Amino acid sequence: PDDLDAWRAAVRPETRAFYGETIGNPRGDVFDTEGVAAVAHEAGIPLIIDNTLATPYLYRPFEHGADIVVHSATKFIGGHGTSIGGIIVDSGRFDYGASGRFANFTTPDPSYHGLVYWDALGHGSYIAKARVQLLRDLGPAVAPLNSFLFLQGLETLSLRMERHSGWS
Repeated sequence: PDDLDAWRAAVRPETRAFYGETIGNPRGDVFDTEGVAAVAHEAGIPLIIDNTLATPYLYRPFEHGADIVVHSATKFIGGHGTSIGGIIVDSGRFDYGASGRFANFTTPDPSYHGLVYWDALGHGSYIAKARVQLLRDLGPAVAPLNSFLFLQGLETLSLRMERHSGWS
């Protein structure tokens, strides 16, 4: 994951994103977010980072060039194992219109009465499409009780991360 030339060589016309983990599982290697983001942006594709292990408390991938960040809320964010869920956070910085690789954002969507996401929503296109289209088609909605439980875990995230990291 730290070989930027390998990332460059992996780009194909059908490549739509690069994906990496801030701290890789199981090796524990640290991902070169800035380097891979630069290669991704040269190719006109977004970088998606799984920040589950580092959590937003220890590492903020957007500050290092990531475009989309995902977390398994089941692990450190919830902190208690009572719920299963995940989080998608869009930086709103990636230009899907200029990329030329994302017709699903730049051409009419017949399932939404011809809406052209990029024209209508600009930099909010990705997260809006994830909410309206994927929620409709796949149904990945967290139940209210699970949301409450995640928020309870989130209240102690900073304390737990300090303790896990040995900062206390």
